[in-house]
Amino acid sequence: MNFLNLTELKKERFIKKNLKIESPKSAFIQALIARGGRNLRAFLNLLAKGESLKRALKSIPNIEDALSPKNSLETVFPWDKIDIGVKKEYLWREWQRALKLE
Repeated sequence: MNFLNLTELKKERFIKKNLKIESPKSAFIQALIARGGRNLRAFLNLLAKGESLKRALKSIPNIEDALSPKNSLETVFPWDKIDIGVKKEYLWREWQRALKLE
């Protein structure tokens, strides 16, 4: 398979010239915070107190679990309180179907 590099993509106008690539470190922190739950309390408190990122990360018992939480139908999400007219069971089944397609 022949991939175009970033310069070629810009020339072909597939992407804007002002494309900014996020650093892997920033993407990691965003993913951690977005997926994490109560297990990140100590991490966030340490950062708020001015601790280094490296030291704050050590407060997370298992980063892999924080990045890939083992959710189930019984997992309570913050948005469960919002009635969007779609049952949680239906969304769960659809998610399970999507995972099988990977």
